[in-house]
Amino acid sequence: MVVGGVVVGLADGSASPGEVNVIGGAAVLFVLLALPAVFTAVKAAYWNRLAKERLRETATATATGRTAPPARTWVPPGPGETAYRDLDLTAQVSRLGVPAWRAIGTTVVFLVLLAGGIVEGVRSSASGQELLDSGVRVTARVYFVTEPSKGSWTIDVTYPVGDAWRTAEIRLETKRDFDLGQEVPVIYDPEDPGRVRTPEDENTSDVQLSLFVEPLLAGLGGVPFAAWAAVGWVRRYRAVRRTGWHPASVLVTPTGQIFATYFQGGKIELGGVLSTRRATRFAHGERQRAWVGGEASTMVVLFPREGGKRPYAVPVQAETPLSPPRRSSRRRRSRGTSRTDEEKRGPG
Repeated sequence: MVVGGVVVGLADGSASPGEVNVIGGAAVLFVLLALPAVFTAVKAAYWNRLAKERLRETATATATGRTAPPARTWVPPGPGETAYRDLDLTAQVSRLGVPAWRAIGTTVVFLVLLAGGIVEGVRSSASGQELLDSGVRVTARVYFVTEPSKGSWTIDVTYPVGDAWRTAEIRLETKRDFDLGQEVPVIYDPEDPGRVRTPEDENTSDVQLSLFVEPLLAGLGGVPFAAWAAVGWVRRYRAVRRTGWHPASVLVTPTGQIFATYFQGGKIELGGVLSTRRATRFAHGERQRAWVGGEASTMVVLFPREGGKRPYAVPVQAETPLSPPRRSSRRRRSRGTSRTDEEKRGPG
């Protein structure tokens, strides 16, 4: 019924501008909240599948008396590099806390907006009820009616305030027909006679409505994303502290995929995550030096930058586990041929 009322209101134009803003904001909010939920569900299913495959491989090896396959790894063994030329890589681990604190600060800002929207909404509702309970009730007359095809219908009324007469525009909560000269009961604030309403219509302006709707929607939409980013960066900071930075030759595709070949041996494919820091800015079409750290879904690629700029950390997640380096059979055959030729030539 609620969905039907919303659709009908938008279709026939009976929804007021404020209601349209609320409906539109609610739709945007739904999408904003649904995106990270879907993203999380997809990734959770992926890592759950990998975990089940690992358990199945281990169970099969145990049942057949074979050695269980090694656990998946994401970086080569060892502590990684601590410095490269004049770059202190240990300090870059600590600097991963900077985006984490920024995300925490952003979360606090959105929480303030959320709280402000809630407080303003409660205050506006209480103010309207107070006017209804304690305002001065008089009989007004309708002298102008506005019935646009879209947006709010309004009536202009004139009503007595003491010995004087005042005029006001009242926005109707629901579309109702009024005749010119029709008498309408209104309630006004004795301390501010220009503040007036009817028993059915609060007469809340779009400005008053936006004071709580917009901060409320911004807070509801921003808090999940900012909190998600803060938790993610804290986890990546801890993961990189455990693994260190491992040098690699990386190729970044225009879509943000990263193919990394570790200098210590092994390859891994990395994918982007929901973040404002994207690897696409380093998609130059050729391999470049970088450092990789972290584990599974909490990995980071550190790109060096020219001109004395600080390295740029990009959050990523492993699309595949680390594949061990493979020896080239061609090279072995080449070496074998060389030794055979030497034996044929003999000494001297």
